[in-house]
Amino acid sequence: MKEKILDLHEMKLEGSVLDIGYKDYGIVYNLCKRDDGALDIDYVYSEGKEVLDRDKYDRCVLFFSLKNIWTNSEKEKVFQFAWEVLKENGEIYIWDVDKGVKKTFNYKIKVVISENNIRIMNLIDINPFNDNSKENIIKLLTLKFDIIDFDYNDEVFFIRAKKKGC
Repeated sequence: MKEKILDLHEMKLEGSVLDIGYKDYGIVYNLCKRDDGALDIDYVYSEGKEVLDRDKYDRCVLFFSLKNIWTNSEKEKVFQFAWEVLKENGEIYIWDVDKGVKKTFNYKIKVVISENNIRIMNLIDINPFNDNSKENIIKLLTLKFDIIDFDYNDEVFFIRAKKKGC
């Protein structure tokens, strides 16, 4: 198992936030909690998406969630859903592992939220057909979003993108 460190001590998510995920590590919550204003965060998994209002959120977050979305058409649907629930000028934040077809990963990721708050995530993806390469995700994402920020370090990528068409 490879070990990685993801330092998010300077990351702050402001406004209304939707966490699109499959497991709650409490990380997105802690990134939102840094804002002095009222905490406005919702969570959605595969079920319950149809009950959310359009144009409601300032930010959508996918925090190591793509490994659970196997096909490109399903990824496109998730990005379309994020586009629909985001307000005008809303942003999507994605952190994930750069994993292409015929590859697997088994990582222990230490997420540094603050000096006293470190979360450990064990991530495994042994599906050789799942393409979560940074190139593929950027290609799918840019159908609905403009990339604002991209960072790649030691097989982990971060994308911040703004909603198109506003």
